Amino acid sequence: MSPRLRSVLHLLALAVMGLVLFLLPFDRWLPPRQAIWLPYVLIPVMCGGIALIARVGGPPQPPRPGSSMSLFIAAGLLVACFIVDYSFVFIGQKTGMSYMTYGNHRLLDRMATTALWAFPLTIAAGIFGFEWGLRRVLLVEANRWLPTSVSIPAVSLAGTLLFLPFLNTLWDFQSYGTFAALMVSVLCREVVLSCVYTTTGNVWLTGFYRGVLYFIWGFLINDTSSDMYPVAVYSSSGGTFSVVQSVTAILSAGLAVGATFLVTRKQRHETKD
Repeated sequence: MSPRLRSVLHLLALAVMGLVLFLLPFDRWLPPRQAIWLPYVLIPVMCGGIALIARVGGPPQPPRPGSSMSLFIAAGLLVACFIVDYSFVFIGQKTGMSYMTYGNHRLLDRMATTALWAFPLTIAAGIFGFEWGLRRVLLVEANRWLPTSVSIPAVSLAGTLLFLPFLNTLWDFQSYGTFAALMVSVLCREVVLSCVYTTTGNVWLTGFYRGVLYFIWGFLINDTSSDMYPVAVYSSSGGTFSVVQSVTAILSAGLAVGATFLVTRKQRHETKD
């Protein structure tokens, strides 16, 4: 099987898996304690399994060589992207566009104990499931026959679809504007991860960052569209808050794209010299 066809089938398999698991009402079939294993265990395992299947018949490919972004700079970039991305929560609270309610009081009382198993679980799911399948296999394969301007959006879209099972089913959303803003945020976070991996080739760094994001979403703070019941929940009745959420996410992705562009341009100049 040609690398191009293998990459296309890999991309389609991940996209279809995310859509199917999103449309099926698992939140109604499973109790809350069992439903958490779907996005944090089943999907990462399936994502990594599809990645292994996609590698059959093709030689192992290392991450894109020639990167000039150090891990220290890349980690700083991720921290900056995180601050910009989640600034919408602070802005919403300060301006009154959103309000925060405390959710799972029992989880709050047992947060230290929960973090002992939940944080390693999300980190492992981020590294060995999502990032290994999306970036270490799919993005590397796509970069072999596509420019990064095409491969990064394609892989980021697949990652966005894989996030859908973390949410309520589509017909349970109170506002489609809220759903659209959330999808913009998730897509922009996927772009950030793709950019950082393209310039570092380090799946451990991007997987750790994804794990932190999923731990925050599942156990610390999220909005009313989540199946999870974390410590705090933010919500808003107006559309302005959704716009702010989208803008901060786009700015975060723009920061990563700009850094990737600068690193790539510097790399090209060094290669010519």
